[in-house]
Amino acid sequence: MANKAGAKTRIHPETGATLRRGERDMTIAFKGMKRIVRVKGWFPEGSDDGIFERGDAASTAAALAEMKAEHAARVRALARDVVKKVASIRPAKKVTNTYLSELLTGSPNSFSKYALGNATPSHPTVVLLTLLDKRPELVREIEAAAAPATA
Repeated sequence: MANKAGAKTRIHPETGATLRRGERDMTIAFKGMKRIVRVKGWFPEGSDDGIFERGDAASTAAALAEMKAEHAARVRALARDVVKKVASIRPAKKVTNTYLSELLTGSPNSFSKYALGNATPSHPTVVLLTLLDKRPELVREIEAAAAPATA
């Protein structure tokens, strides 16, 4: 549909608002990170409740992929750092990826997968790794709490 000025318009299927083709800034968020990206679409006056066509979301998809890669790199580094820090306070005990995997997740290979970037840990596991990175001595409390469960 064209208005008097020749601009194309559409009607929003749910709200009935008149939509015009344009670009808007949108905030994309993932795991505590945010990016502002410019997106094309059909938008009503004064609102971001738009409709997008194929290809309109390319900028949001690129921003999301970038944030996912950044998050994965952080988790890989965090997992490697935790192994080193826990090993430094537990010299009498050999601290390996397998040991920490079994202690922290109950699976023998999960920690290696995190450190290599082959798997993404759950949010609670990331929180636990963050705490251990800041306070590696907490591993002693985790070992003590896990002992009855493994006995």
